[in-house]
Amino acid sequence: MHTTNRPLISARAQTIATPVRTLAHYGTGCRVKLIGVLPAAAAAYYRTVNATLDDLAADQAVIHVEVQPHPAAEELADLAPEHRARVTQLTSNLEHELRSYTHIGLALAREALTLRPEWSQHGVNLIEAAAELGGSSGQAEPGNMPAPIGQPLLDLPTVMLRGLAAEVDRYTRVDDNPGALPEPARLLAALREEAAFQAFTSALDERTDAEHVLVQRTGDLRAVSDRLVELGYTIVGDDDWITAVTIPQIHQQREGAPSSPDATGERPTRQPVATPSRT
Repeated sequence: MHTTNRPLISARAQTIATPVRTLAHYGTGCRVKLIGVLPAAAAAYYRTVNATLDDLAADQAVIHVEVQPHPAAEELADLAPEHRARVTQLTSNLEHELRSYTHIGLALAREALTLRPEWSQHGVNLIEAAAELGGSSGQAEPGNMPAPIGQPLLDLPTVMLRGLAAEVDRYTRVDDNPGALPEPARLLAALREEAAFQAFTSALDERTDAEHVLVQRTGDLRAVSDRLVELGYTIVGDDDWITAVTIPQIHQQREGAPSSPDATGERPTRQPVATPSRT
């Protein structure tokens, strides 16, 4: 288990970690566990998350997992040409971002996370998302983000790792700035949060006798947690953190140096998270 002061790329931050938060409703007795995941991370990290989910399922927890399926060809064929072009562009942008992570040696959540048939799945309908986005057809691609004026261009690993660290920043609210995300990404995040909240709370109402587990993109979890608190849930203890990426390893892999694939993904243990601080 590794706890960081602030999971960003800096001289002091050597890892990126994701949270596990427990909440309970003392009126109904319902217990909830929120597990944040990243779209890309070390393969060992996903093995740890898979093992954690299997343990929870063995204890009869109800598992809910966010997925992001692409629209089927027959669905696209039924769309108006302009709408179809927007969906295609949005899908292409999201795919480009994911594949950029594989170029620095990271595994993708959609390929590495286990999905059991009995687990509930939810996610954003990209056809509906493209309609809401209108002319903005996707997120800013991390690999194409310019460096600030006067700063050197960043290498691909640093750019992509900063994108992952920003997911954790959205959860910890180190930089609680609504304008931090570009408009398309902000809308997609809002759609993911709403889809997760609606699917999850519907299941909570149906099964108050069970522990429910939500596996969701880390940056979206804070909003879900806040809304659960508004419904009467209480956060139990401190967040646990699972190491997702060891930053020096990524640079070593790019330089051809050997590295251990199991250096990340430690099983969570209860530890308080230090107050985030700027570097």
